[in-house]
Amino acid sequence: MKDILVIAGEKSGENHFLSFAQQIVDKADTQLKFFGIGGTRMENYGVDLVYRYDNFAAMGYSEVIPKLKFFYGALKKIEQEVDHRNCKTAILIDYQGFNMELAKRLHRKGVKILYYVAPQAWAWKKYRVKKLAAYIDALFCIIPFEKKWFHDHGVQNTFSVKHPLFIEYKEELIQKVPKPIEREVNIVLLPGSRNAEVKYLLPIFLDACQKIGRNRKVRTTLVKVDNVKDKYYDLYSDRVDTIADSESLVDVLKNSDFSFCASGTVTLACALFSVPSIVCYQTSLLNEFIFRNFVNYDGFVSLANIIHQKEVFKELLQGDVCAESLYLYAEKMFCHQEENIITLNKTQSLIAGEDESVITNEMTRIINVS
Repeated sequence: MKDILVIAGEKSGENHFLSFAQQIVDKADTQLKFFGIGGTRMENYGVDLVYRYDNFAAMGYSEVIPKLKFFYGALKKIEQEVDHRNCKTAILIDYQGFNMELAKRLHRKGVKILYYVAPQAWAWKKYRVKKLAAYIDALFCIIPFEKKWFHDHGVQNTFSVKHPLFIEYKEELIQKVPKPIEREVNIVLLPGSRNAEVKYLLPIFLDACQKIGRNRKVRTTLVKVDNVKDKYYDLYSDRVDTIADSESLVDVLKNSDFSFCASGTVTLACALFSVPSIVCYQTSLLNEFIFRNFVNYDGFVSLANIIHQKEVFKELLQGDVCAESLYLYAEKMFCHQEENIITLNKTQSLIAGEDESVITNEMTRIINVS
């Protein structure tokens, strides 16, 4: 029996883990017991949760700073569990700020570290590359250009893998037939996976839909996520036509013409199902000040644009996020709906990566020898 630490600090990390966990279990040379940070799906799979990822929800410096005591306490607790369980291997998934500090601490203990979803050091915090090279035993990249970038910057054991969404949705993926938007549009609302995002973005999305409704018939579908409090949805339930849960996202996207969405993994889901979108990102004034003055990055923020290396989705940031802007840009995008879908249909091939067996082969190799 080997105890394996898994850190999934967000819902997307939980989904990533479950996309490859069983293959590792099947290939390992002994029985594995997972423990760490995750959510209900991981718990149902049998992971012994030390913390639930709900407790780690924090966006930007202004939300992280008040929780520093909690985060450092969690790091200490995880270290204690690693010692108590004689754990020799850790799978750290995304969640860069916490996991990079944890990687340093675990490396000192001789723990083998598998880092899945490479930190976006190419965008900001390039100093992290040296730390990755020093602490990480295997790095798994899900954005096409990352393998070469990290390898060129000194991270040797680097793998380019299929994006987890591609693996998760591959049986469902379709190539949409390009067609214009005429007098009716089905809009899916994806206001984020954090309470603060939904509280701020959802009413703006709905006001934009109301403006669009002056020119054409609009049908709206709101997709809820389970870690956002119901009260942030209930306030606006009478303003949407349909409410769906996140488990129904694929069916919703297949039947949607357009999306308003928060920046995050869901933007790539929209691209995979060829749903033209406007991506919104809103953070506190403190976070904005720090980003603009101390972070040397002026590229795209949404995964779809990063992967395509061009603006396939319109991005609205900070003060530009308002109903009037969403309405005006949506109307412009409606005029180019056919060419937008042709471009988005290419997303599937861009994130196909190497065969998914490279994940399980390398992870189980390191687990077996640790």
